Amino acid sequence: MRERQSCFNQAGRLLGLLLAWGIAVLVASATPARAQPGIVAGPFQYEGNTYYVLEEATWTESEAAARAMSGHLISINAAAENEWVFQNLTPHCTSYNGIWIGLNDEAVEGRWVWSSGQPVDYTNWWTGEPNGGTGENWVHLYPVGHNEASFWNDNSNVPTSINGSVEIEGVSPVLTATPTCPTGGPIRIEWSGATGGGQAALIFARNTGSFIIPNNYPCAGTQLGLGSNQIQLAWQGGAGPDGSRTLNASAGPGACGGHVQLLDLTPCVTSNVVRIE
Repeated sequence: MRERQSCFNQAGRLLGLLLAWGIAVLVASATPARAQPGIVAGPFQYEGNTYYVLEEATWTESEAAARAMSGHLISINAAAENEWVFQNLTPHCTSYNGIWIGLNDEAVEGRWVWSSGQPVDYTNWWTGEPNGGTGENWVHLYPVGHNEASFWNDNSNVPTSINGSVEIEGVSPVLTATPTCPTGGPIRIEWSGATGGGQAALIFARNTGSFIIPNNYPCAGTQLGLGSNQIQLAWQGGAGPDGSRTLNASAGPGACGGHVQLLDLTPCVTSNVVRIE
């Protein structure tokens, strides 16, 4: 697959909803009645895995969004991991109730399982929990600042009340970009942590969000941290042998205020989102 580069300085002129791959232009499918929750913060790295915090949504919507990112809601297997999630992820929560984790007894009341399929070797219930019966089958972790901070509670699948989480096996790429605005000009974009020697795509969009790559295109079903406004392929090519690369390009003023994200095309894993400043 040869390298492909669209003019970054033309980003401000593009209209509509499109994502170019090769010579094809993708027109996104109809927007669902309720969009999947977007990324609030991340990626974070812990014990060889990658984590994100998502917008507030139901447990079911959060798990679907995590699967679209090739992961699941977080599985917590030890006190040290619980403390790391509490200290590093919950400060980014917008919900007073904290963050959904993958524990649930939706299938069989009282039989708690992780959505990832991992064994349940550790729990951190608040005193008297779980106590919700068949109406509260999904678990969240209380955030920093809550009276029951770091402990777990079973809850109902309440719409837009609790932030989602994502745990992805392995380390996701990390993306950085040098400042170039407000006038535009030279910009250096670097990343590390991608598949060594594999193909990667750098995607630009005007806004952040939860754009899902439709069927029949590379990494179909993968959720990006980008919105649909002026979304386009800015660059596609190979990473270095160690999974890193530096691109020296020129960004026009129309790119200022936009966002870029790297998509590792081998495992279909995304990087963090970077704002062009």
